[in-house]
Amino acid sequence: MSHPPAQRQDQFLRLFMACEQALRAFVRSLVPTLNDSNDIMQEVAVVL
Repeated sequence: MSHPPAQRQDQFLRLFMACEQALRAFVRSLVPTLNDSNDIMQEVAVVL
């Protein structure tokens, strides 16, 4: 059974926030500076 879009979005945001530290660490390992990784994570948050 499919979940309503609002419920899926809430679930996704909970999972994203639970994994945010690991995601930040991964992004940080890919770019040269902390500021770059912060900018990328901010852009991701805007898109989501």
